[in-house]
Amino acid sequence: MPTRFNVSAPAQVGQTQLVVMTRQKSLAKLSDYIDDAAAALKEARICLRDVDIALQAGVLSNEVLTLAEQYFGVKKMAEGELEVIKSVLNLTSTGLCCDVTLKVGDNVGRNDADVEGMVMRHQTQDGKEPLKKTKPWHDEVLAMDETGSYRTGAIHIRGGRLEQKGFGTKTLLHEATHKYAGTADRYYFEDDGKTMIDLDGKALTSPITDELVGLINADSYAWFFCRLGRLL
Repeated sequence: MPTRFNVSAPAQVGQTQLVVMTRQKSLAKLSDYIDDAAAALKEARICLRDVDIALQAGVLSNEVLTLAEQYFGVKKMAEGELEVIKSVLNLTSTGLCCDVTLKVGDNVGRNDADVEGMVMRHQTQDGKEPLKKTKPWHDEVLAMDETGSYRTGAIHIRGGRLEQKGFGTKTLLHEATHKYAGTADRYYFEDDGKTMIDLDGKALTSPITDELVGLINADSYAWFFCRLGRLL
């Protein structure tokens, strides 16, 4: 299936290549998209590096424990829970530290939905295995929601979101955990990092109590990384 994003340009970010793809109608914005995407990728890499340092400490700080409870519902950090968080961190960091392709523009969701970001994932019709990788930006990931392995596509991000600097990087991190670590969407946080909403945008008043849900939730990781990495 041909991509809607048929115009692209590369940029060097550190020792790796960033490719930004957009639609023909957004060609005039491509230079700005490249600048914003490169800045977000650099910020994301630094943020993940700093989070890794914090999680490698012999004794976890009160900040780590407080943020883990806030975003994952983890009240007492056991070794198993810490390993899950470290695994998502490492997979996401490894993915973003290689060559990256971003699809940027307006209405970047499936069927041109107006969303902040998205990563498509595909399996064979019987749900037994991922579709074959046919593009340089395809990856294979084991879903954390136990629905099997998927082929994941490029990260899509709304151009206007990337312009919001730290919040654009937060969205990049959110989508990167989908692409590289197989996280799921169970709930979101508003841009204050505190107000929880469900997948339909309705406010949730109860705090996170099910850590099994929190530990697979993409926005929980994105905000945990951003807060701990001093990005937002």
